[in-house]
Amino acid sequence: MDAVAAEFESAPLALRLLGPMELFAAGERVALPRSKKTRALLAYLAASGRPHRRDRLCALLWDMTDDPRGALRWSLSRLRKVVSADLERIEADHQQVFLSPAGMRIDACELARIGRAGPGAMDTAELDRAAALYRGEFLEGLELPDFLDFSAWCIDQREQARRSQCEVLSELVDRLRDEPERALHYARQRAQTDAFNPTAQKVLLRLLLELGKVAEAQQRFDHAQRLFRQVSAPDAIALEQAWNALRKQPSGAAVDEIREHAPLLPGVDVDADADQGGARPAFVGRQALLARLEGLVERALQSGVTELALVTGEPGLGKSRLAERLSGSASVRGCVVVSGRAFEAESSRPFGPWADALAIDLQQTVATDSPASREHLFDSLRARLAARAGQGRGVLVVLDDLQWFDRNSTELLHYLVRTYDRGPMMVLMLARGGELPDNEAALRLLRGLRRDRTVHQIELEPLGRDDIANLVGAMPGGSKQHVVDVAGGNPLYALEFVRARSEGLAGTPPTLLQLVRERVAKLPDRAADALRWGAVLGHAIDLGRLEGLMSQPADELVNALERLEHSALLRIDTTRVHERYVFAHDLIREAVYGDLSHPRRRLMHRKLALLLEPQAADAAVAAELAHHASLAGEALLGVRACITAGQHALRVFANSEAEALARRGLRLAGELDEAQRVESSLDLLHVLYAARTPEREQAARDARELAERALDLGLTRAARQGFQMVSYLRWENSSLADAHANILQAERVSRLAEPGERAVTLAQAARCLVLLERNLQQAEAFVLEADAVGRREGRSSAAVSFALGMIAAHRGDAEAAVEAFTAARNLARQQGEHLAEFGAIEHHVMLDLDRGQIEAAIELASDLVELGRRVRPGAELPSARALLALAQWSRDPASDDRELAEAVEAVRQADAKYELSYLLSRWAERLLATGMVGDARVLANEALEVARAIGRSSDLANAAVILVEAGHRQGSRGECDRLLGQLEPLAAKDLSARTRRRIASLQAQTTAVDKRAEGCERP
Repeated sequence: MDAVAAEFESAPLALRLLGPMELFAAGERVALPRSKKTRALLAYLAASGRPHRRDRLCALLWDMTDDPRGALRWSLSRLRKVVSADLERIEADHQQVFLSPAGMRIDACELARIGRAGPGAMDTAELDRAAALYRGEFLEGLELPDFLDFSAWCIDQREQARRSQCEVLSELVDRLRDEPERALHYARQRAQTDAFNPTAQKVLLRLLLELGKVAEAQQRFDHAQRLFRQVSAPDAIALEQAWNALRKQPSGAAVDEIREHAPLLPGVDVDADADQGGARPAFVGRQALLARLEGLVERALQSGVTELALVTGEPGLGKSRLAERLSGSASVRGCVVVSGRAFEAESSRPFGPWADALAIDLQQTVATDSPASREHLFDSLRARLAARAGQGRGVLVVLDDLQWFDRNSTELLHYLVRTYDRGPMMVLMLARGGELPDNEAALRLLRGLRRDRTVHQIELEPLGRDDIANLVGAMPGGSKQHVVDVAGGNPLYALEFVRARSEGLAGTPPTLLQLVRERVAKLPDRAADALRWGAVLGHAIDLGRLEGLMSQPADELVNALERLEHSALLRIDTTRVHERYVFAHDLIREAVYGDLSHPRRRLMHRKLALLLEPQAADAAVAAELAHHASLAGEALLGVRACITAGQHALRVFANSEAEALARRGLRLAGELDEAQRVESSLDLLHVLYAARTPEREQAARDARELAERALDLGLTRAARQGFQMVSYLRWENSSLADAHANILQAERVSRLAEPGERAVTLAQAARCLVLLERNLQQAEAFVLEADAVGRREGRSSAAVSFALGMIAAHRGDAEAAVEAFTAARNLARQQGEHLAEFGAIEHHVMLDLDRGQIEAAIELASDLVELGRRVRPGAELPSARALLALAQWSRDPASDDRELAEAVEAVRQADAKYELSYLLSRWAERLLATGMVGDARVLANEALEVARAIGRSSDLANAAVILVEAGHRQGSRGECDRLLGQLEPLAAKDLSARTRRRIASLQAQTTAVDKRAEGCERP
């Protein structure tokens, strides 16, 4: 095998997909990207061998990513580095991506070709090389359970690879029948790869016995029987018969060894939690129940009466293991143990469990079926049982799988319990509680027994976490904590996960998924249908939705749910006020959902999405609707839900979720017609840009293109929104002319809008004009019109209040500004417009600092910092922290300003020029007031440069005023005159009232300086 591996890996490029994913270039291992999705993309492109559309790849692997197309581009760039050493293999354009397989070996593809051609056509050496290709499951360890389409494809690939490998191994074992040592190697592989194939297990057992490996054969048989009894009674019976036949064939020495390794108690086998690779697991968590049953045995022995007990529980909880321990304990007490079990496939076989328990052929006697012969049969069986019991102090009768007992067997049990008088007897019945209601004979038996006697019923509950940890503590493979988490208290699940990990298998063991599927297959149709709809709904099942989806009478739905609850597939969630069901274990949903075909899954998600659509106004429902609509391929429904859910996510500060919803919606929007695409894309971009600060230049171009197209299509609301976004993005990017033009365009478009929308647009236009200090008279007209419209319509708007505050602050009416900013803050918080809330508080802080209200500014700035932590990542939080630092430092400007310096540096890095200009100028003013002229000049010069970049006249004038004042103190007359010359044209601009006061004060200072200078020059 090592030679085969070396030969495979020596190819120019060799990709191993069977087992852990590996890549080799000319015999040297190539490090794969760490990203699981990037590796999954490589596997998908390589294994499929054909081109794929980019949108299909995005949907396959990046359904909930931040940027599906960007993530795909990033992954492709990483893959090019590892697969294109010798030639360019990844061919990609705007539509498709293709991985060229030229000169490349892929083990999964080679094995698939062998499977299609048929192993019989190959010679043995070729088959041996083919078998060596399979090192484990397809993409072992590469699980993406949240991406269902990829998971479904991966499962299908695993099944195909497993089938091909089994065919190769089967052919090898058959050809090497005369070389059992060589054949055994392949037989072991086949039995492990195809665990549920009875033929594979029988062949392995035969070879092991032929070679005298009796202990291993016994262990293999025990393990296989445990699994088969859970999924296929006929296979379990056939395997047991084959095993019994094989045990008669070896030499006497071998037979003795078989007997030595056989179970101590014939007929009492371990349940699904019994044996793992020959290592006996600990008996944990059931000691109290065992003691209770031992007490019943002791009481029967002491009193000489018959005791009855019924143990129920879902498969894998340890019913048979408990019975085995009780049997051993009873044997120590001198009891004879008689045990039998029923099989689902033999439910029509009369007296099947009793025939096995008492080792007697009853078929001939039963055939006569006359009352006399039946009474004679019952008496003879009672006598046979008594004869067995006579060999000890009493008898323990263990009867497993009562839910599959035939009518004759239940009637015989009732007869024996009623008439047995030959000494102490304890009857232990084991059953799957959820399946008992389907067996009327078993129910009739229990009713009859309970009328005359006490039946001690024990319901096995899942084991606690500590018990599961103790169970797997000494077992090989896997993380104990992980196994404890995924087992959900089921010993079978825990041990199967351990076994899978020890064999290098990742994910949920196929054996467990198959066990769940077999349990579902036995359900009545309505119960199975309810379970499938539940899997589509998710882990938690809302009963109202389930009822709406299934469209069946309430009593039938209740019956179906009760059956699922009794079968331990669902349980009631007691942690919620409103009753709902949840899956008893996550792997149940995984198995049920995974069993749905892709078309059926999409139809079910579509029906659920349509059911949720009327409730889309509820933000919590909108997020679910977006999920189900996208899985159903209902693009428009999904897009609308993404918009609603994204807006709600912003209101509750779930920015990452809002971003993901917006990007998912944008991907779905590509499937809509142009008008719907343009309108919804602008809504989604609004959510996206509020959730995360975008790359402003590209974002502005995208929004501008959509806004113009919306205008062409007559979509006035969308166009208005688009131009507003462009204006804001241009303002943030210091492109003031573009910001001005776009906000005026938004205002023009809004003239055809309904009054509420028009008012908001006017207010936002007014606020923008004030920020830009352009057309202040027009800004006042806009905001007054917006306020009038709002009053007429009876609507309050944060945008209108914010704009009124900006106008008032600019003209120097501090009281009116404070009132308007406070109203804007409260309205924005109520309406979930957190960026507007941030802006209102920010300007309120600036206003308080400028009018000397330091303590009020500190309190507001503290609130601003808290809000900044919760809004989008960007310039908001650094700006809030810097304003708080400035306010705190302003209490004592002579104190250390290092904290302020650090905060301002963060604003520089965030490129928030508007806030930076304000911070630098106010910091410089306070430094100048304390006599630190040099430091003040440095800051003022920077403030002047920033003000030039954003083009705000008031900021330019403020910085110039500080520099002139500093020049006066340092006697720099020439510098002062130059700066005063720059101030003259600014005076004609729409400067703020504060700036005009600062200029007036400076002019007075300059006049005084000039007069003093003139006095000094006179002789």
